[in-house]
Amino acid sequence: SGRASTPAFACFVIARIALRDARRSKTGTRIRRWLSLAVLLLAAVRGADAGPASSPPPTLALEAAAKRVAADDFPAATEMLLTLDAENLPSDLRAQADLLLGIALLRQTRLEEAAVRLEAARAHRLLADYALHHLAQARRQAGRPDLAAETLGQLVDQHPQSLFLDRAAREIPRDFLEAGQLARAEEAARKYLAAVPSNPGRAEVRLTFGDRKS
Repeated sequence: SGRASTPAFACFVIARIALRDARRSKTGTRIRRWLSLAVLLLAAVRGADAGPASSPPPTLALEAAAKRVAADDFPAATEMLLTLDAENLPSDLRAQADLLLGIALLRQTRLEEAAVRLEAARAHRLLADYALHHLAQARRQAGRPDLAAETLGQLVDQHPQSLFLDRAAREIPRDFLEAGQLARAEEAARKYLAAVPSNPGRAEVRLTFGDRKS
């Protein structure tokens, strides 16, 4: 049939949300990198699409929830995704569901619940960095900038090709500073400035620390 497959549609929604963030960063290279990743995502789930034309109920629920996330109807998406907890989903689909649910919960400021789902979504081989990016936001909003910085450090160390790499590296010093860990903040800032000799982000890091890094 011509109907779009559910796993592919869920990946498309995740990619669409990521693209919004990428556009805000105004980084053309990283936008293109994410679009390449989206293509890989669609190829990765193609095997899961093979089978009968009719989708099983859990797959229909994931599709419906993805549409709600795409429409920014996060309460409805949350309700739909929670119904999948009782289902035995393949690991990749489970991680997609956890990521979508984590994002929906984060947008509703249900921070502890969001953190649990985003931690679980790190198991996805292609979406782990996006889960870490949102997990850091949840930690920061929960008043734990120290945990946000450590989460971003994992993103930087484990995902050097991530769309969010530069942004994460710039936010680590700020989060450590907000947490009152000046030495770690200065170390992270020095590391960023040494690794990125020419980048608009250098001005942001310098501004965070006044004239310390000039």
